[in-house]
Formats: sequence, structure tokens, C-alpha cells
Amino acid sequence: MEISSFGEQMLTFLFSLIMGITVCLWYDFFRIVRLCRSLKQVHIFVQDILFWTVSALLTFFLLMARCSGELRAYVFIGEIAGFIICRFTLSRIIMKISGVIIKFIKRIIS
Repeated sequence: MEISSFGEQMLTFLFSLIMGITVCLWYDFFRIVRLCRSLKQVHIFVQDILFWTVSALLTFFLLMARCSGELRAYVFIGEIAGFIICRFTLSRIIMKISGVIIKFIKRIIS
């Protein structure tokens, strides 16, 4: 095992923050789909499985690329922090705008 320099660890932490934001935006995609249509429980279940599978694969690829596959706590902390930061800032804006757009389109169609 090789001990990475502080700079490399900070870069990995930055990548994990970006990964957390990416996962949050991926989650918002499913939330927007649910705004468009009311879905059955089985469809929501499939969406959840797809979300978690893709999120786990992205995290795995990040760990393989940056940490040689070693589990590092700061990677998971960075992902969670990026998700939370995005969820309470950018995600709120995206959901409000998409809600307005979806209501407008539904009003035009009906």
C-alpha cells in the first residue's frame, strides 16, 4: 500500500464531492420523472434499483481510479457532503423550475 500525498488526497476528495453532486443530479432526474407521471410502486422500485446500482458503480469506479480500489473514508464523506450540498442548493432550484415547466406543459396539453 502506498500513502498518497496530501495534494492527491485533496484532489480525490474534490472528485468525491463532484461525484456526490453527480449522484444528486441523477436522483433529481428520477424525481422529475415522478413529477411528470404518477408511477406504480413497481416502477418506483425499478427506478430505485437503477439509481443505487449506477451510484454504486460510479463510486466503485472512483475508488478504482483514485485509490487503487482501497476504501477511504474521506471519499464517502466527500460524496455525502457533495450530495447534501447539491440537494439543499442546486436541487431545490432545479425542482422548482422543472415543476413550473411540467405544470405549464400539462396545462397546454389539457
